[in-house]
Amino acid sequence: MNIYLDIDGVLLANDKMVANGAKEFLEFVTENHNCYWLTTHCRDGNPDWAVEYVNKIAGIDTEILKKIKPCRPWATFKTEAINFDTPFLWLDDDLFEGERRALKEHNALDNMEYIDLAHDPDQLIKITKELQNVKIMHMSHALSYLMGAEEIKDSELKSLGIEIKNTTKDGDRMLVIPAEKLSSYIELVKSKLTNGFWNEIIGEKEITFIFKFKNGHTKEYKLSPENEQEIDALCAKFNNEPPDKTANVYKYISDNNFYHDFMMKHYADLINRKLEK
Repeated sequence: MNIYLDIDGVLLANDKMVANGAKEFLEFVTENHNCYWLTTHCRDGNPDWAVEYVNKIAGIDTEILKKIKPCRPWATFKTEAINFDTPFLWLDDDLFEGERRALKEHNALDNMEYIDLAHDPDQLIKITKELQNVKIMHMSHALSYLMGAEEIKDSELKSLGIEIKNTTKDGDRMLVIPAEKLSSYIELVKSKLTNGFWNEIIGEKEITFIFKFKNGHTKEYKLSPENEQEIDALCAKFNNEPPDKTANVYKYISDNNFYHDFMMKHYADLINRKLEK
């Protein structure tokens, strides 16, 4: 994605102070996107003054700033420099009517992020988190809601490159697991999951269940309509619930808010199907 950046009122709160989170924002976007200066400080296509100006006030490393490319020269409106044929995000603290019309003509009004640091000084921090979440959702990964695993330390998960998105007050952890680390995570769960618990791992094409019985024995399944009834019976047994509550296992686990959107994207037909009685 192309990201077009203004300076004053966006990266800089004023002519003496950097915006909150600007350094972290630039580190992320320059590593993951194509970034362009879209500012009067680089109107002619020469980025040197923009780099010097931001470096002087914000103290941001010039090596980061030099990764931001000059956009094509523009005369009246900044939208003249935007490539509307490529997905983009434009950050600016002002929008002229002519620019608004150009965005509207290209159905791109939502691609302009209006920055108002006076109203929200942490706006760049929030945008960085949103972009990071988008990146995660587009990577090949799996989700897991890890319960009953007191022996698994956060440091063990992080050493595998697993992101802990959230931790509940009961200690349950919501995990985003890189696809290449799935086998390592599964072995960790088999080894240290508390007896009497199960863990499910939701991938884009495959859902894995690991049940650990009270005697320490583990059993692993790859969920399918063929073994769904067996997994349903185990879920009901482990949770002391009636089997009819978990009969459609795909729907049952999609009711977990952490999984819901991901599962609807990849398993909607199985979630919504009617079961034969």
